[in-house]
Amino acid sequence: MSFVDNRRNFRVSLVVPIQGKARIASVNHTEIKMDKYFPISILDFSASGMKINALLDLPVGKDIILESVFDFGDKNRVLQGVLVWKEESYQQRIYGTKFINLSEKEERQLVYDLNKYQLSKTKLERTKCSYSESPAAKMIYAIPYPAVLLTAEKKIIAANDLSAKLGASPGAKCYQVYWNESKACSFCMLGEAHRYNGIISNTVYIKNKKYIMHWLCLGKKIFLHYWRRV
Repeated sequence: MSFVDNRRNFRVSLVVPIQGKARIASVNHTEIKMDKYFPISILDFSASGMKINALLDLPVGKDIILESVFDFGDKNRVLQGVLVWKEESYQQRIYGTKFINLSEKEERQLVYDLNKYQLSKTKLERTKCSYSESPAAKMIYAIPYPAVLLTAEKKIIAANDLSAKLGASPGAKCYQVYWNESKACSFCMLGEAHRYNGIISNTVYIKNKKYIMHWLCLGKKIFLHYWRRV
């Protein structure tokens, strides 16, 4: 197998599925001139294709080309892929797509960003392992509210059961899983937490509901964050 084949087949499983959208670009070589998109979740992908989850029921074997739009590696991607396989289970449809019309430059950039993501993922997993049995990890399970351990970049290292039920998982950003935001919350005080010897708190209102947020710097750029509704 050539180096090009190897790099195209280098597949990355995503810590948190990437949310995007897709549309049917063509069926049986007939272009579909409609901009009607449907939501997708990208589970893993390589420079040659990706695995997605979608609610829409699409037939396999009709030479369907999907145009997918999503953010990855700080860039907005618009990639086309032919539908090659499908798996169905309860309330879930998983599809495999093979990229087409991908230029050599686009492929090189995609391989670079995939490698960068994999290195970041490996580093995060090592950090997670080092903290999984730490007193800090045990602390969040003793807190009767949604609680997580965060890096300075607001990435989750560990989550207690209440946070996990809300979708918190290692690698995700806290503001994404808690409040479905694309950027850090305006009320976040994590950046100031390292200046305090104890817990720093903030009372906020989100959708007319009152919450008290807490942050605590545990050292080595690791932070405890928990909140409660009042």
